[in-house]
Amino acid sequence: MSIQSTAHPPKKTFIVDKAASDNEYHIVEVDGFATVVIKREAEGIIVDIYPLHGDNPVASTHAFDTDIHDATTPEDDVGESND
Repeated sequence: MSIQSTAHPPKKTFIVDKAASDNEYHIVEVDGFATVVIKREAEGIIVDIYPLHGDNPVASTHAFDTDIHDATTPEDDVGESND
């Protein structure tokens, strides 16, 4: 006989802050210790990582639309052969 505990559901690693997210920002709490902010701008996408209760990002990166588009064209696909 197997007994399963139903007292505590499994903790979610990623929790989307739907109240703070919109068409420009997507905000995700990660494992209860960090917040990831994904921002869509006219030129591309910016991602900032903040401590859960911090005002300054500890890491940041970006990808321009042209970089993303250029990397997904068929001639740039890695490992494909058109012989």
